[in-house]
Amino acid sequence: MSLVKRLRRRAGVDFHPHLFRHTHATALLRAGVRLEVASELLTHGSVHTTADTYGHLEADDLAEELDRVGFRGAR
Repeated sequence: MSLVKRLRRRAGVDFHPHLFRHTHATALLRAGVRLEVASELLTHGSVHTTADTYGHLEADDLAEELDRVGFRGAR
């Protein structure tokens, strides 16, 4: 029996190892790692693949970035 199957059974959580890739990619983007860098780390051929597949950013993420660069408060 594979390690993943044993861990799923023991934890009672149905997961696939690829889920960690999604989590890591989203964490990179939320931490402010440039899309091009994240794409390279994930060995994607295109930044569009990275953005379309792993760019699960929410409204809060967008608001934080606008605050960080001083755009949201600007008039």
